[in-house]
Amino acid sequence: MEFYFPGKKFPALSVTGDKCSLNCAHCEGHYLRNMLDVSEPKTLYQAALKLEDQGGFGFLLSGGSDTDGKIPIDDHLEVVQRVIARTSLKVNVHTGLVNPDTVKDLKKVSPHVISFDLVGSKKTIEEVYGIKASPEDFYDAYRLLKEESLNVVPHITIGLEGGKLRGEYRAIDMASDSNLLILNSLIPSHIGRTVERTDILETLRYALDTTDARVYLGCMRERGRISLEKKALEIGVSGIAVPAKDTLRWARDNYDVKVMEYCCATHL
Repeated sequence: MEFYFPGKKFPALSVTGDKCSLNCAHCEGHYLRNMLDVSEPKTLYQAALKLEDQGGFGFLLSGGSDTDGKIPIDDHLEVVQRVIARTSLKVNVHTGLVNPDTVKDLKKVSPHVISFDLVGSKKTIEEVYGIKASPEDFYDAYRLLKEESLNVVPHITIGLEGGKLRGEYRAIDMASDSNLLILNSLIPSHIGRTVERTDILETLRYALDTTDARVYLGCMRERGRISLEKKALEIGVSGIAVPAKDTLRWARDNYDVKVMEYCCATHL
């Protein structure tokens, strides 16, 4: 059983600082405020060198989205290529919706991991993300990345539409060819409520039953749900990112446990 604590050895970096053109209803840029600002490409290289000197494993490169749902990583990819060539750091790039040109550039760089969000409901995309796109657009972008033999790890957020299930099974079906699948859940805000325990577990079971992927409970979810975390392990998930301390203690008594200080998508 695997537990992941990214923390200081695997920080999240933002190519847009704390800015996001979408300010999606479920986030409103909140999570960007806790990320290191590398909006200037040169600061990314400096941050990478400092991280390696401090014994870090790697980093997540993400940021706010533009109005088309893409994270504007293009100007940073040359630096990412240098980081990969000159350091031992592992790089996880969060792309958002990508176009063919960006995919070609990503192929040249070949990051260790690409984290890609899949959404199975058009209503959710339009009302939560606030973009005119469809599940097919997300699937097409995912396929573009896969067809270039890039290491893409799909992420799906359970209850993204205000805590209700809508399109999650469809999103899992889109990712049926993946060998690793990360399921998060809505962190309640003014747009919704806590995702029901049964809804999360049933979605996890669907992923376990219909794919051959190793399924993980990701870090972007509501904290403190210890019984849910334990049940997720019992039904077959391969690991949890940032579990509760009580969950980890319980797991040590029941499983062979590995604890890693990096992102579960990177899976070193």
